[in-house]
Amino acid sequence: MSQRMKRSRVVRCKYGSKSDRGDDWFEIRLFYVRVAPCVIESVPDHFTLRHLQCKIRVSLEINRTRVSVSDSTSLMLRRNWDDKESSEVMYVSIDSVRVTSGVEFEVYENNDMVMCRFLEWWKVFGSMEM
Repeated sequence: MSQRMKRSRVVRCKYGSKSDRGDDWFEIRLFYVRVAPCVIESVPDHFTLRHLQCKIRVSLEINRTRVSVSDSTSLMLRRNWDDKESSEVMYVSIDSVRVTSGVEFEVYENNDMVMCRFLEWWKVFGSMEM
């Protein structure tokens, strides 16, 4: 895919629960990637969002299942919406992801990486900042 990923967001985040070790969880309830501008007929039906290995002492859960720090995991971003008039396509995953620290992820079309990001969070005076 030669089109550029213009915008990616992670939204609907929840802060406040505790892990088994007492660490705070950062919960991501929705991933989405918007591709714009693009030729809608030429974009794929899905992308793969791959979570890279976590650091030691960092917990990761996907859909309430604990993931080993030595494992890489992936989620499917399904094509959810397109707008021919504005040449935009949106890909979405509603899998629940919880981490106790930052998480690094990459987005792939087949075996080609099209985007990578690192998501980190911290508490500032009792609120969550991204």
